Amino acid sequence: MPLAAAALQFPLAHPAVATVIPGAKSPHEPVSNRRNLDTEVPGDIWRRFKQEGLLDGNAPTP
Repeated sequence: MPLAAAALQFPLAHPAVATVIPGAKSPHEPVSNRRNLDTEVPGDIWRRFKQEGLLDGNAPTP
């Protein structure tokens, strides 16, 4: 699972966030961004991020 998929999907879990608009440096990046948004991020990834202190324990996650 690409870390970019988790990075793009994480902000969408917050109730105040309606959308994520990633920038693109090249023509292939929008396709890659779409693929990362469609990639399933397993729930245990978010738990591990919290356990390892990479995310606040109270942070909303997808």
